[in-house]
Amino acid sequence: MSEPSGASAADARRQMFIDSFGGVRGLIDSALPVIVFVVANAIGGLNVAVWSAIAVGLGIVALRLARKQSVQQAFSGFFGVAIAAFIAKQTGEAKGYFLLGIWGSLVYAAIFALSALIRRPLVGVIWEWVSPSSRPWRSWPPLMRVYTVTTLLWAAVSLSRFLVQNRLYDADETGWLATARLAMGYPLTIAVLAVTFLWVRRVRAREDAVDSVEPDPSVEPDLSVEPDPSATGESVPPAPAPGDHGDPGTIKLGKVRETDHTSS
Repeated sequence: MSEPSGASAADARRQMFIDSFGGVRGLIDSALPVIVFVVANAIGGLNVAVWSAIAVGLGIVALRLARKQSVQQAFSGFFGVAIAAFIAKQTGEAKGYFLLGIWGSLVYAAIFALSALIRRPLVGVIWEWVSPSSRPWRSWPPLMRVYTVTTLLWAAVSLSRFLVQNRLYDADETGWLATARLAMGYPLTIAVLAVTFLWVRRVRAREDAVDSVEPDPSVEPDLSVEPDPSATGESVPPAPAPGDHGDPGTIKLGKVRETDHTSS
């Protein structure tokens, strides 16, 4: 079996990255169990809410399978719902359903910030995996700078999720906690992703344009071959004719004859 070329492998990674977000379908898959949980908890209590959220998660997976659609987002969403429901059941409180997301946001913030601190910004690592640059990106200051800043932006967003939702958790505001979870979930992710995409793409396009007109420093010019003057448009001086005073041999011969004539 032949291995995929570099271009096809990059396209496959790019498609995998896009599929991981799930688009509008992913937004529905992640939001519906949360809404059902909150509504069911208000109507029938914690047990009803837990089993209702799990049932919705299973229903989403079954629907995607029946329609032969990608189930990556549905499966990951279902496992998240199952773990969140288990935590809520163990704590005996509906707000426990959101603990996984709250502390997960703090973990994400730490990972993003740490990657920028050790000069391995996560945005750059992911972007270069999906769409590699023409030269090493960590030695490319403008690109390294934008990757670092956008990585810190993602860290700030994740930290804001933790701070806001943890505050609502401590205040026992389950309804507002669910609202914050939905508002600071996919909508905020899409907004930050758009800023990251436009910013990085702009810097990469500008640097690629500069790189295309600069000579490659790794290629040394060949100085052993003399340039052809006719190829550069320069005029070639005509060779001196015999007897021309510009010929040193002719001038010397004339001086010798003049001396002989004088002596005779």
